[in-house]
Amino acid sequence: MYLGDYDIDIIMDKSHKLLHSSIRKVRVVPGDTLASNCFVMDPPSTNQIEGVPMEFTIQSRDHLGNYRTRGGDKFQVNLDYFGNNVNNRPLMADDYVDVIDQDDGTYKVIVKNPLPGKFRLLVGLDDGLIPGCDPFDFSVSMAPLPRVDIEFEDFAPNSSVVQYRATVTDLTQSQPSHSNTRYVSVVCNKPLRQLTEPIQAQIEKEFQNRFAEWMKESRKNIFGKIQKANEQVLNDADNVDDTFKQDDAISFYWGNVDTIDDQLKCQQLKNDYNTKLQIEEWYQISDPVNYVTMTDSFTDWSNYEEFMRRKKEEEEERKRREEQERRQREIRDEQRKSAARLSLMNPNAFNANPRLCSVNFWMTIAAMMRQCKEKNPNGINLDEYGFIRQYDSSEMTVKEMRSPDIYNVARKVDIKSYGDFLLTSAQRHFFEMINEFEKNTVPSVYAVIKPFLMNVGKLTFDRFKHVHTVLLKIVNNHNNALTLGGTNILSEITTEMKDKVKPLIQGFKRALLSILLDAVNDLSHVVKARSPERIDDKQIEKMSSAKCTFFKLNLNELYIGYQTVMAQELSSISRKIMVQELQFAKINQKELQQTTPSYSVQVPINELFDRYLYAKKRSCRGVKDRNRSGLVNPYKVAYIKENRVVFEAIRSGSLPAISVQERATRKAIAFENAVELLTVLAANHAKRFTREELQTFLHNTEPLMVPFTSLSLLTPFFVNDREDRQVMEHQDALLDAIKQNAVNQITLDIHDNGPPINIKVQFQEPCLLNIGVNVVIKTFMCGIGIQRAINCRSSGMRLFEKKVQKYRSAVGHAKHSLRVQLIAYVNKVFPEHSRETQIYRKRLMDRISRVEQVFGLLVKEEAAAMSQVNMMEYELNQKQLQLESRITTWLDKFDSVASVEYQYQFNIKSIVNEIMSLHKRIYSCEIKWEERYDELEQVETTFVQELFTSVKQIQQTTNPNFPVPPGWIEYSELVKKERDLQELYNDLRFLYHDGMHEKFTQGVIESTDVKDIDNYSVPVRILMLSFMIGEQAHFGCKSGKDRTGEAQDQCMEFAEMREQFGEYPKVREEKQKFNEHRKQIHTSIAMNAGSMDIIRVNVALPGSKMDKSVAGRFLPGFFVKYKGLSSLDNIAYANKDKEWDKYEELAQGL
Repeated sequence: MYLGDYDIDIIMDKSHKLLHSSIRKVRVVPGDTLASNCFVMDPPSTNQIEGVPMEFTIQSRDHLGNYRTRGGDKFQVNLDYFGNNVNNRPLMADDYVDVIDQDDGTYKVIVKNPLPGKFRLLVGLDDGLIPGCDPFDFSVSMAPLPRVDIEFEDFAPNSSVVQYRATVTDLTQSQPSHSNTRYVSVVCNKPLRQLTEPIQAQIEKEFQNRFAEWMKESRKNIFGKIQKANEQVLNDADNVDDTFKQDDAISFYWGNVDTIDDQLKCQQLKNDYNTKLQIEEWYQISDPVNYVTMTDSFTDWSNYEEFMRRKKEEEEERKRREEQERRQREIRDEQRKSAARLSLMNPNAFNANPRLCSVNFWMTIAAMMRQCKEKNPNGINLDEYGFIRQYDSSEMTVKEMRSPDIYNVARKVDIKSYGDFLLTSAQRHFFEMINEFEKNTVPSVYAVIKPFLMNVGKLTFDRFKHVHTVLLKIVNNHNNALTLGGTNILSEITTEMKDKVKPLIQGFKRALLSILLDAVNDLSHVVKARSPERIDDKQIEKMSSAKCTFFKLNLNELYIGYQTVMAQELSSISRKIMVQELQFAKINQKELQQTTPSYSVQVPINELFDRYLYAKKRSCRGVKDRNRSGLVNPYKVAYIKENRVVFEAIRSGSLPAISVQERATRKAIAFENAVELLTVLAANHAKRFTREELQTFLHNTEPLMVPFTSLSLLTPFFVNDREDRQVMEHQDALLDAIKQNAVNQITLDIHDNGPPINIKVQFQEPCLLNIGVNVVIKTFMCGIGIQRAINCRSSGMRLFEKKVQKYRSAVGHAKHSLRVQLIAYVNKVFPEHSRETQIYRKRLMDRISRVEQVFGLLVKEEAAAMSQVNMMEYELNQKQLQLESRITTWLDKFDSVASVEYQYQFNIKSIVNEIMSLHKRIYSCEIKWEERYDELEQVETTFVQELFTSVKQIQQTTNPNFPVPPGWIEYSELVKKERDLQELYNDLRFLYHDGMHEKFTQGVIESTDVKDIDNYSVPVRILMLSFMIGEQAHFGCKSGKDRTGEAQDQCMEFAEMREQFGEYPKVREEKQKFNEHRKQIHTSIAMNAGSMDIIRVNVALPGSKMDKSVAGRFLPGFFVKYKGLSSLDNIAYANKDKEWDKYEELAQGL
């Protein structure tokens, strides 16, 4: 039967045609393909060219010879490669053959001809081979070299980069496509003045020669891959390497050359250019080409010169830092050796040279810093230009400020981080709500509804994710005018950005709260619908209002619970040791190599402070989480200069639980916090001594004496969160804990790799002061009165003065002992019979006699004054006892503002005024003989300089082995220490007794007397003196972040000024001398030295809430930057949902 359509007729009785709908036409189609009947429609030539595909078409036919019109046959191909001789053992090259089914009965065969040589092709089906390919032997001749066109890109004169396009014309393409072009960049070590035609010709010639070599090498690579494929077939037929397959869009030549690694090609080109290019300006350079790159597209090298300059600077900076670290290691090694040789001392003995920090403190911190950087050698950039680098470990964060004029300002990434924190808080709120719901629901009811809560949670968290994505789109977009702006996520926050951020955060908060409210409604619906017991709206409302903090039925109440969750979230954050490496330019010298490094260290009071006191605790109480016990925001802070700790103190928030209204509970929590603070102070003091020194307390009943001064910066005014009550409860809690001997022994780690040590402790002369730095109320006297009452107590300012005087006296006696040695030295080494030394001896004896004379007058005048002072001191003590009795009664009145004022006016004010009058009389009496210290410092300084000059001259001129004076370096240091002490002490007493600290209100100067005085002048000098005399210094405000941070910044500023200029700033000249250099120091410390980081970990935002009274200490424009994003901390949610809807719409287009 032939192919075609047929009609079928059925005849019945040879006459009738049977008609029925089931009888249809019949079509006859070709049968299955028979290999022997197939044929090649366009037989190819037996002579082929490498790289030019050989193509032909197979027509399939069935066993009757009918042409098939449909595809679907699976032709099998076998391509063998014999090299140049058909007698060789063939290699399978099947992967270079493709059979394309054209769905019309024809099949296109493409052989890619990868190499020159002899090939055999077989094509067939399961029943045999097709004629013409049974087999088909053909030869492939080597392809001719292509035309390589070189076109140079625009060259800027004196550039270090030459870039050109290398385009290869394929055998089959008259117009080469972009895929046949590569961009080659030659990066030179020395810039070229001009890219002349002769230079271009040389570059072009070398590339063309190298391309020919690459073609030869590529054939070896292809042959090797064919061999590898055959080996793999023998081993594992299912694991054939097909990496030699090429992209059809790439030309044959580039396809072959791409089998060679780009890095190798670039290295070969570099070597060719370095050895063969003849360029006159490169004659003196051994390797003029630095490196070569090869890319598929144009490379923009316009910023390369700037990049190379910065790279060179970074390399120089790296070498400088390595040298600096090497020197520091040497110093630390020497410190370690000196610590091993440390002379033993009695920790309880009063000493003119007290230990000022833990024995191993800086060595331990420096070792941790080194390990942190080794684990993260590159760190992360915190600014756009890489000048602020951060390194992190599980225990420490190190920030490097790589230039004196770099500041850690608020950036867009901080908004993203705050959004992440708000999201985490919302998620935690949901879980707290579920836990609360379970706690306040009958178990049988909760068991029924529990399965449905999963669906509510999933929906809620999906919606959280959506609104958070909207926030991230807006923050991360830098091009749309309606978003925040900036160039990238590390862009600095501007005033314009702040204006846009506030409504964004308010809207985001409302969106989160709305989702939480919907979750509450969903939960309520589930309870009413699924509960086995009848529950209606009234019962749910009753549960919400009476028992729950987080399960609330309106946004306002939900927000209160949300704030609680935020506070708890911040308290749960793991806190690390923070170290900031600062660079300060020496005055009038701005070069980088003239900078002096400083280190600011903040150690959180948790396991990182002491692993036994705080075992497995890495968090600290946050400033907003004040309804339970725990020190608020506690840190040990230190400032290191040239590997010396030049300031150290403990900082924290106030002790009372200010969120608690019930007095007894609040008092109990304050007492617990006082006990913790005293334990920390005792432990920090014990860490200053070695195990051997502390062992003495284990064998006798004597406790370790812990001297300390605690300075509160609270402003006792009832309007501001009842800071008047806070300061009194803070002081009272500390005094109660000391009186009850609540801390009498501690177990601590002294960081010497030994076991814990347990010692008895006792607090010695605790001094509790209050200097408000924010607001002093003018309409009521009570604000000032509370502060005066505290400072007039037996633990107040007079006690602090006496402790400084006691230490000053110890320094004086230590100097006197050393002078006796120096007198004996002068008499011994400067004999009278030697004419050469008589002049030196006479001059030195005149100097030292004058010192002894002034010292004798000082002692005599002090003794005369003390007879009057002792009488006034006795009267002062009696009145302080009366004050203590009255304060005990007064404390009970502090829950009522009116009662506090009334009690002060009629019971406290008079005795306080009497004590202040007596204290001022004592000051007036002491200041007269203390003026002798100025004269003593002058004559002692002259004597030390004279002694040094005399010995040096003799050693240089006549006797190089002339002996050095014994103890003269220690004597010189004591002279400087006494001068520093006296300067700070004189300024402190002048400020305090003149009442300067009481003349500020809201940052506005109240009197012309203090227009040049800073409102932190008194606190800073108290803290510096407390550290200097070897005490434990503690300070804090309500939250322990803003005012506390400013006090820390100014203490570190004082320490830096002392190191740079050899003296502390004098109070009467402080603001007149507040030049740009000092403003830069304060700006750098305030923004970079840790206070901002402590604020960030407390409220999840960078930025201080300090008022404008400190603005003059900053460089112009930087006080606003110092404020940062602090305005976002307490903002509530938006008033309407549409405030967020506009951001939803905006995000859809981003």
